[in-house]
Amino acid sequence: MKYITTFIFCLLTKILLAQEIEIKKDIVYLDNEPAFKINGGALSTTFSIENMNGKKLIFFKVDNENKNANGTAPYIVSFAGYPGLTASFQGSIPFKKSIAKEIVSNDLLADNELNEENVLRYCGASVPKTRNRTLTLAGAAYTPVERNTSAPFFAAGGEIKQDFKLIGKFQINTSHDNGKQLKTIKISGSKNERIAVVNYYAFSEFAEMRLANQSDSMEINIPNANELKVLEYIIQYLIDDAKL
Repeated sequence: MKYITTFIFCLLTKILLAQEIEIKKDIVYLDNEPAFKINGGALSTTFSIENMNGKKLIFFKVDNENKNANGTAPYIVSFAGYPGLTASFQGSIPFKKSIAKEIVSNDLLADNELNEENVLRYCGASVPKTRNRTLTLAGAAYTPVERNTSAPFFAAGGEIKQDFKLIGKFQINTSHDNGKQLKTIKISGSKNERIAVVNYYAFSEFAEMRLANQSDSMEINIPNANELKVLEYIIQYLIDDAKL
């Protein structure tokens, strides 16, 4: 009887502490407070999660190569600023509600940003004590320029500046591949250290990025927008990941 009473008490406590989730016009409300936004239609194969400032943080992409026995495909979950770090999630109808519950139940967001410790735990990765800002590019040590990385950055005339300091440079080239417009963005450090090359087709939601300290390319989500918006997204991506 004692154990049954304890079980009922714990169950009631969990129910009382659970946050109420509502979705109105793609905005997810927790206990009637706006928390984040889910982009994607009812039949979408990709969903992106934005904070209330419009910054994309989490991406859900249908993984058709790994369908379960019922023929249902899970989602590959990836995170802005964490290249190569993914998790798998089996959604359910309605998909937006199930995605919202997954984010909330795993505490993937905190204070309008990614909750790093929980994101790493969710993906089965170890939680680092500190983030190493010294990289090895082409056999030489490279350290991003010290500055306030929370300050706005500006990209113009091939230069990237933040906190009144030159932190990097960029080039944008356009070519054509089978009738499609192919964009190539090259990002380098303030002293021309090669950092990343990004290739994507105009108005695509995905790009191929290759970092100078990695031999393999990776697929990342990008905004379906003009090249300036894509450039800004790539720069923020690299800043968030301590690569720029």
